[in-house]
Amino acid sequence: MTQKRNTSLIRGIYRLLNVFYYLTAGLLILLAILAVYKGFTFGPKDALFEVTYKGASATTVLLEVDQGDGEIEFGPGGIKFKANRSFLIITRVFEVGFLLLFFLVVCLLRKIFHGLVKEKNPFRKENPGRIRWIGYLIIIFSILSSFFDFYVWKYIARHISIPEVSFGYGVGFNLETIFLGLVVLVLSEIFRSGVQLQEDRDLTV
Repeated sequence: MTQKRNTSLIRGIYRLLNVFYYLTAGLLILLAILAVYKGFTFGPKDALFEVTYKGASATTVLLEVDQGDGEIEFGPGGIKFKANRSFLIITRVFEVGFLLLFFLVVCLLRKIFHGLVKEKNPFRKENPGRIRWIGYLIIIFSILSSFFDFYVWKYIARHISIPEVSFGYGVGFNLETIFLGLVVLVLSEIFRSGVQLQEDRDLTV
């Protein structure tokens, strides 16, 4: 009974991964088409960012896309900031990169669960390498995300000047995500040892 329940769970996760796979693949194709025709200036014209003032309460900054130079307006809703074209292009490239990393992780997980569904054997020869790459991709995502945040905050700080208010920014790595990536790398080594034990047992038999 327990084994049947586990099999159903694995099949459910595999189906869910298939949904993510096709949705993400379709979205990447759509973004590629838009990039060709729009030059990475596609997407919504407004983006919300949360800015924390040093020694003051948090406020919301509205980045409004504009083809010209940056402009700033102060209103009851916070600060409205019109970004230039280069800022939009760079942020779109980062966003597509994050989506591509997510797609690669889904592809690797999909292959792992495909083997579990078809062969019911987690210790396939290919799985340790796939798990290792998932760990690498998680770490890469964390590093790129940190540099993306640094770029956005630096851009805002250079274009917004408020008396007696300073914007702090820097490259701050997400240690939790990096730690998760390292855990996945350790897990890949455990699976590699499991594959080796499986092969030794098969040779003995």
